[in-house]
Amino acid sequence: GTATFLEYLYKEIAEKNKNIEIVIGAYNYDYAVKLFQNYSNIQIVKYNSDSKLRFLVDIPRILKNQYFDYAHFQYVIPFYKPNNCKYIVTIHDILYKDFPDEFSFIYKFSRNIFFKYAAKKSDIITTVSEYSKRSIAKYFRIDINKIDILPIGISQDFCHDYDKNTSRDFVKKNLSIQNNYILYVSRIEPRKNHELLLQAYLDLQLWKENIDLVMVGKVYIKNQKYSELLNEIPQEAKKNIHLLENLSFDILFELYKSARMSVYPSKAEGFGIPIVESLALGIPTLFSNTTAMSEFKFAEKYFIDPFDLKSLRDKIRLELGNGIYSEKEQEAMKENICLNYNWYNCAKKLLNILREMSS
Repeated sequence: GTATFLEYLYKEIAEKNKNIEIVIGAYNYDYAVKLFQNYSNIQIVKYNSDSKLRFLVDIPRILKNQYFDYAHFQYVIPFYKPNNCKYIVTIHDILYKDFPDEFSFIYKFSRNIFFKYAAKKSDIITTVSEYSKRSIAKYFRIDINKIDILPIGISQDFCHDYDKNTSRDFVKKNLSIQNNYILYVSRIEPRKNHELLLQAYLDLQLWKENIDLVMVGKVYIKNQKYSELLNEIPQEAKKNIHLLENLSFDILFELYKSARMSVYPSKAEGFGIPIVESLALGIPTLFSNTTAMSEFKFAEKYFIDPFDLKSLRDKIRLELGNGIYSEKEQEAMKENICLNYNWYNCAKKLLNILREMSS
């Protein structure tokens, strides 16, 4: 998610502002060069470390050897800061503060130190939602007016028309998954709440209706409840539950388009890009009514309570029945998303912030 944020934001800035020179640091140098090869005003420099050591060695070296007006980081900034270079930090969320039980002590302790330091020492603080803005101001004791929201965008690929039957044929051929399935795209950790969706699927016995469950994502923080529930899946349902990871964007994109519905029961999000992407494709998408996700009022009929299993079961059954929104309403929703959630708006906001600071 954070890599996607930087990729699309700076592609948009580079394409529309040829006079701005951009330098991007990357450990996987060849991949980054390929990613930005069509942008003459983007230069790639190689990090020698793939860990946080880059903040102690690689980034200070780069900052010393070249002149920069601004340096943009996410969550963490280096302790070294050259003269005349202003630091921008984007802190997408600090969910560990509102949901401490979902994270380990080491995770909370280390991030509280480094995230807070970044917020206190950066010249420009940005985030991606009103929820995260309020949280950063509250927990780090920062004037809320000093925090700007960069409106997250989605790839315009999600806004184009497509043939659903073609996507279904692709998924069936390449992944051996039938046409009727519920999709959840998210890395696996306790706050993502995979067990709620899996339990709802099992309670409704949807495999008997030839409806599959597809979960895409790798383990980031072990979720004990989810792991235990996976071991209890009835034998007759196992062939209908698909656990996938490390998919290319092209394959994941076809999975999105072919889905019967998407469900995102996460307890907490700093934004929720997969939700917006799915809705932009016109896929019925149930999602939690908490944290930053509660700001998606344009789809509030899809809201679910991530702490209420019955709420999720009822909404799934309602959508599988007559549907929650009409086709006309879904089309209006798609247009609204593609108009408001794009990288042009995000780039424009950041450049306006920089112009105001330099004026």
